[in-house]
Amino acid sequence: MAKSKTNWNTLIALLAIVVIAAIGLLTSFVPKISGAAEGNVSVTLAGAASITLTDSIVDFGTGTVTGDYAFLDSNSTSHENWTVTTQGSNGWPSQTDYIVIQNNGNVNVGIQIFASKTASDFIGSNAEQYFAGVDDSGACASGLARSYTTLTTTPTTLCGSLNWPPSPNSLRVAFKLKIPSTASTGPKTNTITFSAYQV
Repeated sequence: MAKSKTNWNTLIALLAIVVIAAIGLLTSFVPKISGAAEGNVSVTLAGAASITLTDSIVDFGTGTVTGDYAFLDSNSTSHENWTVTTQGSNGWPSQTDYIVIQNNGNVNVGIQIFASKTASDFIGSNAEQYFAGVDDSGACASGLARSYTTLTTTPTTLCGSLNWPPSPNSLRVAFKLKIPSTASTGPKTNTITFSAYQV
């Protein structure tokens, strides 16, 4: 009887060893858990084509045509066949006068210019009007209309690529008028529109 009890004790001990070994074997196959994970932060910056006028008026003041035609140039302090009665609000002809365009967006932009009136509608028959870009800082990277170009009611390129900040980003625009002696008297105004597009 004592021998049988010993056999049972031995069997129980062996079973215990087998169970412990089996548990150890199973845990060796359990995948290890990592405490690291990765994510991403992303952003896309949209281009904003935007311009503003830091000076929106060219004022030639008041005067009289003294020949067949008077020639007024806002990029110059001289004039031809014109007697000044009152200087312009910005001091022309004692000083030059410009409309100033500034690129306040975050991309280079092309600039087009057009008038609300033809020269004839603005001043009178046989009148002429011109515009030119004046850029001393290199703000216009390409396509600047440096020479006087006829100003019409159809959009015309003033600058093919105006820089955005922090590069120089302001461009001056000068205007020239040819006024016939037959033009009617009184105040005359022409609205100039500048449009911008991303390049």
